[in-house]
Amino acid sequence: HGSIDPVSFLREKTAEREAMRAKTHTWVFVTEPNVKNGAGGLRDLHQVLWLLGVMHHVDGPMTPPQLEAIGVLSSSETAMLMDALDFLLRVRNWLHLTVRKREETLMREYHERIATDLGFTGDGRTGVAAFFKRFYDVTAFVYRFAVLVEQQLLDKRVTLNDEFYAENQRLYVRTPKLLERNPQVIMTAFELAQRYGFELSVELRESIRTALNNADVQLCTADGAGRIFMRILEQPNCHTVLEEMVELGVLQAFVPELGRAMTFVPANRAHELTVGAHCLQTVANIADLERTAGRAESLLGEVWREVTDRGTLLLAALLHDLGKVASESEHCEVGAQIAAQIADRIGLDSDRRNSLIFLVRNHLLLLRTARLYDTQDEETIAQVAEQVGDAQLLRMLYLLSYADARAVSNQTFTEIEAELLDLLFINVNRYLQERSGEALREAARERWAHVSRRLKRVGVRVPRMEELAASLPTGYLLNTPPETIAEHLQLIQQVHENGRPVIVLHNDLGVNFTEMTVCAYDDPEPGMLSKICGTLYAHDVDIRMAQVFTVDSPCWQAGVAEESKHRIVVDTLRIRTKWGQVSEARGERIRNTLEQVLTGQLTVAQLLAEAGMPTDVPVRLHEVRISNDISKTRTVIYIRADDRKGLLYCITTAIATLGLDIITAKIATWRDVAEDSFYVIDRAGNKVPNEDIPRLEGKLKELLQR
Repeated sequence: HGSIDPVSFLREKTAEREAMRAKTHTWVFVTEPNVKNGAGGLRDLHQVLWLLGVMHHVDGPMTPPQLEAIGVLSSSETAMLMDALDFLLRVRNWLHLTVRKREETLMREYHERIATDLGFTGDGRTGVAAFFKRFYDVTAFVYRFAVLVEQQLLDKRVTLNDEFYAENQRLYVRTPKLLERNPQVIMTAFELAQRYGFELSVELRESIRTALNNADVQLCTADGAGRIFMRILEQPNCHTVLEEMVELGVLQAFVPELGRAMTFVPANRAHELTVGAHCLQTVANIADLERTAGRAESLLGEVWREVTDRGTLLLAALLHDLGKVASESEHCEVGAQIAAQIADRIGLDSDRRNSLIFLVRNHLLLLRTARLYDTQDEETIAQVAEQVGDAQLLRMLYLLSYADARAVSNQTFTEIEAELLDLLFINVNRYLQERSGEALREAARERWAHVSRRLKRVGVRVPRMEELAASLPTGYLLNTPPETIAEHLQLIQQVHENGRPVIVLHNDLGVNFTEMTVCAYDDPEPGMLSKICGTLYAHDVDIRMAQVFTVDSPCWQAGVAEESKHRIVVDTLRIRTKWGQVSEARGERIRNTLEQVLTGQLTVAQLLAEAGMPTDVPVRLHEVRISNDISKTRTVIYIRADDRKGLLYCITTAIATLGLDIITAKIATWRDVAEDSFYVIDRAGNKVPNEDIPRLEGKLKELLQR
């Protein structure tokens, strides 16, 4: 057994048996016991022999007499174990020979037969009772003995290496002064505690504190400490080790930049933790994927299993926000510089160093893109793909983004934002695999073929279907579920047939928002989304996301010219009240009111006046930016402002006043600050001319602040 690590073997086998006992009952008094894997069964007995042999360095087969010969077992223990082994083997052999297969469970139908065949006399029930008294006596002894031996072995003093030993499942250092002479040994203590599941002894903890208080001890530059630290990060429970390092001041000494961040309160009120604590929580969120990834099929779990360099990913999580201590506005770039310095101190190779710097520098790329830009836009997808450039880096960046957002607070990372992040990852990953926009368009054509077949199967007949398909955006086809596309086409058909808006509200289980779809003929003048926002504002309902697509739909009404088309708008909004989903009664009121507004029977101004909602409160702007560089076909308006009720109505009204149509609205709120992006076109369907952008920015600010 020279190649076996005795302590690892002991802890692994003990954990395995605990898990197996949990599956088969921890009681021995089971009416249909598992002779092999049940409590006190053959596996418990064999494990006792294996553990005793390995911990006492016995070579060859391990039997009770051999262990007695070297003083590990007493003669009475040997006799009882041999008796138990003989009885359990006879029961198991009887089962295999009688059932003619490797059956391990003693089913009820075998009870009387085995009692008779093994010589337990009396009538049927008396013999069975005698057999089971013997069975339970044996298995109870084996179980008690196994648990006792496991505990004794776990508690016994074990030499781990030249510097450390363990006793009573606590880690001790042989020579406390060694920690001051060789600081990297401090890191070794945490690696051993992590590997074996030991606690640091009180004495060792005090020795670590004493060593770190010595001004001559420089853990951050200690030879070999970086390699040990990376091994710690690569293990599943690294976050608990890091937390203990922080408690003792070890992590702050090893990464002084993190030490300063532990007490730095960020300006953004959305954060519930200091910068350093937020970084540690981000590590914990990623490490938690190790525990949850195998339980259920999910995108996060699938991506986690495909990451090949988890150590670098977790190091990036630990360092990603450290730049905020020097500059909150430029923290990504400053953080990348800090990460480069730490990578050099730790001794990362060039590939891992480059990955670390990239992840820290770009840790907001996916989150900001998902929050503020159209994740269905081909240009946006291509730009992100080109910036990331590699599928493995994309996986790591996606996981870091998820863990980072979750670590801010549960309120700021909603299921909507998680869905948008997932969608962006899927689209960028698809682009990286194909490396071409044409591949996306081909995938969209295949999706449309699937949708059209689905429509035909359920009996939906859409006239001039292919003509309609040509006008649907590629991103919409790729990212909208086929059943949703079919529903939208049916809504378009209803608008054509009835000549009136169609408004549908739907509540799904397990989410705290309501999805509202509005399908209607487009207004001659810009402002449809403004009317929707105003109506919802009047009903005290928040908008969490708005997705708009416009289609030049062939007219399906009889007697209308073949070439006639109508511009149809389909708006999908995620909305919620302060209590969560919109109730059925309130939804009906919203539906009726909105239909009156969209058909001109009621103005938004009248509605807001009746509801007593203010409309003349100036918007407190932080930033307004209009750009033509983000999308090939749309101008993007970015607005950051203090959040308040009715903000989206004010913004969309101002944009409509400029004569611009909103195609997509991306809405993100961080506690008291709103960040919104609007993809717009002019009435001719074009981007805003570059020369008009300065004038429009000024006019938009004027409209919002008056």
